[in-house]
Amino acid sequence: MLAVLTACTGSGDDGADGQGATPAPGPTPVVQPGARVNVGVLGDLPGWSRLDTGSNTLQGFQADLMYWLEDELEIDVTPVQVTFEQRINYMKNGKADIMLANVAMNDERREYVDFAGPYVYSEQEVMTAKGGPDIGKVKDLGGKTVCTMRGTTSLQQLNEKLAVKMTIVERAGLSQCVSDLKRGDVDAVFTAQVDLLGYAQEDEHLRLENIQVGTQDRFGIAVPNGDRESCERLTRALKTFIAKGYWDQYFREHFPDEDIATHKPTPNDLAPCE
Repeated sequence: MLAVLTACTGSGDDGADGQGATPAPGPTPVVQPGARVNVGVLGDLPGWSRLDTGSNTLQGFQADLMYWLEDELEIDVTPVQVTFEQRINYMKNGKADIMLANVAMNDERREYVDFAGPYVYSEQEVMTAKGGPDIGKVKDLGGKTVCTMRGTTSLQQLNEKLAVKMTIVERAGLSQCVSDLKRGDVDAVFTAQVDLLGYAQEDEHLRLENIQVGTQDRFGIAVPNGDRESCERLTRALKTFIAKGYWDQYFREHFPDEDIATHKPTPNDLAPCE
């Protein structure tokens, strides 16, 4: 595994000219030509980021982006499967060098990581099973059992921003929530819309209710705190990915019926690296 190196502190006596010691260098960039880069990924999002256990390959829009970045930046990527809850911890303990796993960019997470992006936008969405309770608006969630994932902004929004009383079931992965929904153990699944698109697309018994609520997620690629060079390399690459049509091409391949404008950022939308 490629280690995430922290800044080394230099030492030395002041010279005869009275100048201080040489400033400590910054962290070694995890993203640079020839580097082996462990990329944290989710593995249970059809159309977006799903691990095919037979071929042991990652498939979906986010997987296509990862392999495109591998070629564009001349790096050697190794996917590291994570759960939603593990994403920031894997960055903090060096198990992943970067995280391409639907990490919403927010100030709380910027205490631990920096971001290149956003590379996609997503509203929150509700998914139900046909034949289940009728949920056409937010207040219909009242008294229902709703599943979402631990460690997500979706869970935070369910707890803090939706003014209805419901029973919240927390799972490690979205596939567990979907299984609960199919069995009738929960009434609905609540998370970012892009997480749900593939499930609804491949199973006619699942439906998106189009009652998008809460705060829009801006997904970015998490990089180690202070690794500005890696952040800037990824940001430049993402601008190319968007501007030259790769974003549209891959998104249409996986979600041909979805409105691109709802989810696609422009190159000028990408945040500056800090």
